Amino acid sequence: MEPEPKYQLVILFDQTQTDISQLWTLAHKLLGDDVTKRVGLSEDGDLTLIIEGTLEAVDRDHVQISKYLTERKQWNKFRLKDAAGDEIRRRAYPMLSMIEQELRSFVNRCLIDALGFGWWASLGEIKIPGIDDPYHRRMYHPLELMTIEQLIGFVTFEKAEWEEDNPVSFKDLLSVLDKSHDFEEFRANLERKARKISLWDDVFSKYFGLDERTGRRSEGRTWAL
Repeated sequence: MEPEPKYQLVILFDQTQTDISQLWTLAHKLLGDDVTKRVGLSEDGDLTLIIEGTLEAVDRDHVQISKYLTERKQWNKFRLKDAAGDEIRRRAYPMLSMIEQELRSFVNRCLIDALGFGWWASLGEIKIPGIDDPYHRRMYHPLELMTIEQLIGFVTFEKAEWEEDNPVSFKDLLSVLDKSHDFEEFRANLERKARKISLWDDVFSKYFGLDERTGRRSEGRTWAL
């Protein structure tokens, strides 16, 4: 069996805050016996701590020393090299990409079921994340332009065309008036502009088995994520 690869972490420290002796004592106090520890000066004269070991061991000790330094010493530090972190990110990116695509597909399917294939048209002129650019709106599906953070937030998206804290211009009122044939239609159009659309209430709550309005388990379809 091939030996487990070793990974190196090199951390640069501010010499106005500590020295080799203090850093050496701290390294032996915090770091495990299953990693190699070296404290000294680099070719450029910088004070460094070098940790080398398996991926799990280096990652564990990195968390340990970072937590201690943040909570207790508050020394300035900088990672000059983080091979373990690079490897963890290399492994995580494909998994994160898969999760993002599955989430995007799930969000789209829920919206199609509730509002139809062109669901974004049902939101009227409400701005949603990712489609501010007119060119992008023509070229891409709205969900393709959302980051994973925006996708997660979109599940609880709640907004009105005219928010209460945003002033309405005379031009906006004239636009609504032009689209209204009588006062009742004008009033209905104004109410529609000010009405909040909650995607959680109207779309997503039933897929998680909970009705937001009643707090009870929904009888609709649920998805196991």
